[in-house]
Amino acid sequence: MKYPDWVPAAVVEMHSDLCKSRDHFRSQDHDREDLESYAKSDRYGCWADYEKSLTLQIAVLERILTRPEMKSVWEWINEKNCSLPLETREGIVGGFLMDIQAWDKSSKAPATDRDAEFKEIANHARKLSRLLRKYRGEGGPTFNYFSALIPRKYDKGLKQILHPDLAAKTEDKPEMLRFLWHHLLPPIDEVISGISRSIKEGDSKLSRNFPRKIAAPTAFRTYLIYGVIDRFYGQTGEIPLTLIATFMSAALDDDSITVDTISKSEAMKKIKRGKILGKYH
Repeated sequence: MKYPDWVPAAVVEMHSDLCKSRDHFRSQDHDREDLESYAKSDRYGCWADYEKSLTLQIAVLERILTRPEMKSVWEWINEKNCSLPLETREGIVGGFLMDIQAWDKSSKAPATDRDAEFKEIANHARKLSRLLRKYRGEGGPTFNYFSALIPRKYDKGLKQILHPDLAAKTEDKPEMLRFLWHHLLPPIDEVISGISRSIKEGDSKLSRNFPRKIAAPTAFRTYLIYGVIDRFYGQTGEIPLTLIATFMSAALDDDSITVDTISKSEAMKKIKRGKILGKYH
């Protein structure tokens, strides 16, 4: 594919890498079960969800790299010398792709439901951790060992990273791998307690980025706009409404996204109310 000479090399490389990933899966006869396992290991619901998300990300990059109106956006970004490279997870483009992935992997629960469910998860984790702690160290209850938590299929991955001499000893003693999990990982009650602690310390704030009504036709667009404004504002200290509208319109191939769309977005309303957005402030 030929790119205009004014596009950032880092974004061109991102597009090339994603295309290679897509072509890799298309060019080889992969077992369906392996594809499903690969998708789920990356927290997608199924292979179809992963493939759909990958296709969208490639299309997004292709549009923002080739649409003539994007030239002014790239020039402005280049002049501002953003605090984070474009391609990183928190960069303007890398973060945008991460938002797409996060949406595709999410439960699609609206913000109010997410808050309630996060609190429920924290409460259950706290109670379970407390009960497990009572029986820590006892040899009887198998549920208090990592063999109950980690399926045997993951033993193969553990074996691959062991020293060759140690791995050889597990050939005739597969249970040795189960034993190793208990020495490598902290007690189960501490791990589960960490779930509750993580939610209490801030994971629940992730719900604020999700629209109130996920089923609404514009929910996905609303979610992405929030992240784009956050990154532009966080890395440049400015909110160029026209350029953000251009970026979003090109990325999603949606001519209905205008300056008015951005200025009336939930993210802008929070800024006007003096509320901070994401992790940059």
